[in-house]
Amino acid sequence: MRMHRLRLWAIGLFCASAVAVAVIPAVLAASGWGPLVDAFNGTGLRLFQAFAKAPGNIVISPYSIGTAMAMVLAGARGDNAAEMAKVLGQKLPGDEINAANAAVLASLNGAPPASFQLRVRRLRLGDTAGVPGHSSAL
Repeated sequence: MRMHRLRLWAIGLFCASAVAVAVIPAVLAASGWGPLVDAFNGTGLRLFQAFAKAPGNIVISPYSIGTAMAMVLAGARGDNAAEMAKVLGQKLPGDEINAANAAVLASLNGAPPASFQLRVRRLRLGDTAGVPGHSSAL
């Protein structure tokens, strides 16, 4: 059961990292999206680890969650904005988060379908070695 959840996590991680990192790595490096993708993947990983404590299957999309929370963050001010940015792992200033999100979306919308690759990897709970945007030090 646990391995099944981990496989579903790998598919969910695809939404944020395989598109932004595996498909277009040169663009990612040159574009400044790295911190945005790292924050999305970090939030997704923390959520997965919290959900994995209970039995059942888990399917999440770090990209969808990150994008939605970035919209909420854009409307936050003062201490609320600072706390949200900290919890979400956002290292970019608000205007750069919005610009990076717009650039990622434009890239996804403009990418030819043949350029997408699905990479599924078996992971042990807590294993982030080889996961794009994460070091094994988490």
